[in-house]
Amino acid sequence: MNKERISSASPYAVVEGTLDECMRQFTSKPISQQHLYDIYTAPQGEMITEVLSPKQIVELVRLRGFL
Repeated sequence: MNKERISSASPYAVVEGTLDECMRQFTSKPISQQHLYDIYTAPQGEMITEVLSPKQIVELVRLRGFL
């Protein structure tokens, strides 16, 4: 609401797919709206936690460019 999270609202799925597909969807959102999204996934080591915050997603996308 008004480009801010509503803390009382429960999360809901916007897109379901692989981690890569979800990161692509996230980066396709305007930067001004990215803070509204998290990615929920199965934990995959220390870098990929169950819930990825926008900050973590941006970092993973940046690192993906080096792989």
